[in-house]
Amino acid sequence: MNQSEMIRTIAKKAQALGGRALLVGGCVRDGLLDIPCYDIDCEIHGIAPDMLRTMLGEFGEIDETGSAYGIYTIKGMGLDIALPRREKRTGPGHKDFAVTVDPDLSPKEAAARRDFTVNAIMRDALTGEYVDPYGGMEDLKNGILRAVPGGQFEEDPLRVLRGAQFAARFHLTPDEDTVEKMCRMPVDHLSAGRVHLEMKKALLMADKPSVFFRILEQVNALPHWLSELAALRNAPQNPAYYPEGDAFEHTMMVLDSAAEIRDRMSDPLSFMLAALCHDLGKAVSTKKNEKGNWASIGHEHTGVPLCENMLSRLLFPKHII
Repeated sequence: MNQSEMIRTIAKKAQALGGRALLVGGCVRDGLLDIPCYDIDCEIHGIAPDMLRTMLGEFGEIDETGSAYGIYTIKGMGLDIALPRREKRTGPGHKDFAVTVDPDLSPKEAAARRDFTVNAIMRDALTGEYVDPYGGMEDLKNGILRAVPGGQFEEDPLRVLRGAQFAARFHLTPDEDTVEKMCRMPVDHLSAGRVHLEMKKALLMADKPSVFFRILEQVNALPHWLSELAALRNAPQNPAYYPEGDAFEHTMMVLDSAAEIRDRMSDPLSFMLAALCHDLGKAVSTKKNEKGNWASIGHEHTGVPLCENMLSRLLFPKHII
């Protein structure tokens, strides 16, 4: 049984038990964008946890690692089955949430915990009907990244990084209210591993990775994790050779150009990081020369420790650095 057949069979079984199976999150968004998605999330409404666990056991071996959050994974299928739930932050860590599973939540109530409207779209696994309580389909069509309304968005600062990489990958622009919320969210308590993963997605999956870093700069989240990159705003360049402006602008242009050919590289990630880091030394080596022009003599050397520091902080392995 392939993935699609499995989902439909589970949905029929859930319906027979009085429940409803809704595809949720990224797989629905990607489907609307005609992007292949192989990791499917399905939310089952109207069935008690014990009944759901018993039902799923009929379809294969179940990984119950996420059962405290109402999530069950059918091994080998790339398929997560979850119950509707509420979440409330209890501390600064990424996992510091109190989770309450509630099979009787309405789709709108269940979607309230999600980050952006484009990720809060649901689709009935049997009928194909879309359930879109927060207007995510319209936002996706118009290229808008909008926080799900309500008070929960700012509880998870990782959404600043996620929002930046979603914008880069899916050609979205945060609306003014979402930008204001992201500006208020401190990112200093995030784990380096989570920042690493979001940045890696932007570097390898976006056709314009610069959008990721520009949004982080816009919401004042760049200096904490990427201070060496942020410092390039203070590195002017000779306009005769760099009409685009400072070294930050130049780096963003190089990064987007690199993205155009990364798939031809034997090591795309190292290639993209090289593009990102190639001029870090200009932040400490730029000054006016004897002719009164900006120059960055020796920046290829002064940039080495800056690159090492930044990438080590973000847990990139030594062989890549």
